[in-house]
Amino acid sequence: MYRRILASQEDKSVDFIAIGPLNNLSNLLNSNADEYSPLDGIALVKRKVQRLVLMAGIFNSSVEGLSELSKEETGKNVEDIAEFNAVCDIPAAQNVAEYWPTPKVYLGFEAGLIRTGKLLHTDVPENNPVRIAYRFYTEDGQRYSCDLLTVEYAIVKNCCHYKESGKGKVTFDDEGRTKWILDKNGLDCYVEWAQPSEKIAEDINNLLITPPRIK
Repeated sequence: MYRRILASQEDKSVDFIAIGPLNNLSNLLNSNADEYSPLDGIALVKRKVQRLVLMAGIFNSSVEGLSELSKEETGKNVEDIAEFNAVCDIPAAQNVAEYWPTPKVYLGFEAGLIRTGKLLHTDVPENNPVRIAYRFYTEDGQRYSCDLLTVEYAIVKNCCHYKESGKGKVTFDDEGRTKWILDKNGLDCYVEWAQPSEKIAEDINNLLITPPRIK
């Protein structure tokens, strides 16, 4: 499916957003020429894709107290934490980190430690599907917002909630732990908060209760 869709797009016109395990993207990179394109997976991605934004890894944030919060949540120091999406398929995460040929922006575990969802239980109808999902799949009606923030960063241009680290290189070791090296020529960076977590949570909560626009 990815090959078919990419082959029909303009060059350098596609943004990928990854909010789960990276096996599908790894399989794309490993793919061979077919009826959709004479290019192999890496060459096809390089031609058609301009950026990959992914919820993966964990980083030593410059935001005060955030590394401590990560340790409180996991019981481990940042350098010892194996983030969930990477651990789900470590070889796939390693493959994407090493060989994906476009710029990559990582929103790490620590940047997702903002709890949202509380307004869904008071400010939208009971049959709202997002409210129902939060009721069934959370313990107290809220959850951390790793995926929500990744999507917002990717689709809201110059969103005031975020800033980017310097350029560098992300890799994952054989336990799924994140390795980050600063490199001005690197293709990678990671996302940090540019506003207080309370402000970001307020804005995301308001987005969650905003009625859909009907065209």
